[in-house]
Formats: sequence, structure tokens, C-alpha cells
Amino acid sequence: MARTLLLIALCILPALVSASRPTRNPFVVQGRVYCDTCRAGFETPATTYIAGAKVKVECKDRKTAELLYSKEGKTDSTGTYKIFVTEDHEDQFCDAILVSSPQTDCKTACTRA
Repeated sequence: MARTLLLIALCILPALVSASRPTRNPFVVQGRVYCDTCRAGFETPATTYIAGAKVKVECKDRKTAELLYSKEGKTDSTGTYKIFVTEDHEDQFCDAILVSSPQTDCKTACTRA
């Protein structure tokens, strides 16, 4: 009898606990921040990557454009950022946005039309 209770406690209870938790689908937003000195709109051999730039991911409601999620990150020495988003934002519109650049000669964020 004690073995049966132990089996239930070790096998069934953890399954019930994990089933009661909301489903999450975490993901990583990854990219690079660079200075577009040639004004090409894309990376070229002259591209320099910016270490220490602040980037944020924002997710907004598709219908109302209300901000529902925001998380900041920072680029590493290669200009690469990785922002861990803890749950799926399926029906939301999400963007990675440059917040600030430590490079004084390249502080303007460019947007594509």
C-alpha cells in the first residue's frame, strides 16, 4: 500500500501540477545593431556593429495598438542582442526597437518604408 501511494505521489501529482499551469511558448528575439555609414539600408563590408546599444521588444494589440508587453536588452561586444520573451504573443504585433546607441556619430535609428 505504501508503495502505491509513493508511486502516485511521484508520478501522478507532478503531471497534475504541470497540467494546471498555463501553456507558455518562450522564444528569443535575436539581432544585431549596426551603424549604416553608407546609408545603404542593409549590411555592407563597411558596416560597423555597435556594442552596448539598448534595444527593446514591444508587443501591441493588433486592433487597438495598446502596448501589452515590453522588455529591454543590450548588445554584446559583437553588436548582437538576445532578448528572451517568456511567453507567446500570438495575436500581437511585435517589434524590436533601438532605444539608444553609445556611438556618438551614429545615434539615429533608421526605419525601412
